[in-house]
Amino acid sequence: MSEDIICGTIGTTDFAKGRHDPELGCHSSFNGTWEELQALVTENFDKHRPVQRMTSGGFALEVPVPAEKFSAGEIHLSEMKDGEQVYAEIKGRFEGDQLRKSIWIEREEQPQAKQVIIALYQSCGLPPAMCSLNPDDPENWEIVSVNASTSEEPMEMAYDVMSHNDFGSKGGSPRVYDSWEHHLEVLANSFRYSRNTVAVRTKS
Repeated sequence: MSEDIICGTIGTTDFAKGRHDPELGCHSSFNGTWEELQALVTENFDKHRPVQRMTSGGFALEVPVPAEKFSAGEIHLSEMKDGEQVYAEIKGRFEGDQLRKSIWIEREEQPQAKQVIIALYQSCGLPPAMCSLNPDDPENWEIVSVNASTSEEPMEMAYDVMSHNDFGSKGGSPRVYDSWEHHLEVLANSFRYSRNTVAVRTKS
């Protein structure tokens, strides 16, 4: 399938720009401009992980990029300090989104990332209102998520995000799997990774 995937233009959804704003310190972020990030993704596009088909049409993929200019939105549990307080909330990401549980710790600043995965959707697989590029061009891709971690374990999609995507939550982006066995394997890998990480935000 990957031989049919062509990178024409990389754009960024407003959803990603709002969620990964470095000034907010709530999620992983890139310490540069969006144009620089788009160029970095373009340079590393051919390193992408196996392509996933979305039930909405189009493809999704994950592109590993160098971590030097990224602040991590999660850490490995072994990096937690004694006495650190854990915070939680139940909140949708945007109007009409499924309510979601979030758990995090707070630090004065987010740590330097050790690995980064950029999640991309084809523009044609996004709702028209989310597109920053022409959805009729299959070579157009959009950044939907910046995932930076201090963990050195192979990065997987967060288990809660994958579950919301695949099991019918409003705002989710379900994938097409080869079989239930394949789906279970992907979920298991996500769970094994996520159980050893916790989100980190800057103190407000």
